[in-house]
Amino acid sequence: LERAGFQVFPFDYPSTRVDLDTAADYLHQVIESLDGIERLHVVAHSMGGVVTRTYRAKHQDERLNRLVLVGSPQKGAELADLMRGKANLVFKTIFGPAGQQLVTDSDGFLKKLPTPDIEFAVIAGGHPPNGFNPLIPGDDDGIVSLESTRLSGAADFLFVESLHLALNRNET
Repeated sequence: LERAGFQVFPFDYPSTRVDLDTAADYLHQVIESLDGIERLHVVAHSMGGVVTRTYRAKHQDERLNRLVLVGSPQKGAELADLMRGKANLVFKTIFGPAGQQLVTDSDGFLKKLPTPDIEFAVIAGGHPPNGFNPLIPGDDDGIVSLESTRLSGAADFLFVESLHLALNRNET
């Protein structure tokens, strides 16, 4: 993105120590500090896409123009479901409060998030027809199912044959 002329700033948050609302508030603080920036586009990988959607549901900075969700579990992560049922202490330690909110529960946190009210696109990874991870039904990127990345209203959807952790470095 920098080679294409965009000014890039990374956003890191303690995903294993805070919930999604707190992470969204951290993102709000960062965006508020961007003086002199007239228009923002966010490219968010994995849980970062959910954090950005949570941010947008809570805050309305008019500079935010476009959003790209890369491998984000918009409908939840089946791995979070599997871990929650097996070993609660391990689940809490590995996934933290935010990760625990990524379950596919139909009454859960993700189901209550509104669809972004700005232009957005989805990039998803997988390995047709059965994905990389046999524990996840259908195609998947090893962490997130292809189906979970889909979000109604997207301006575009791009599928890349890729593992989850390689999606943000894939130059396809």
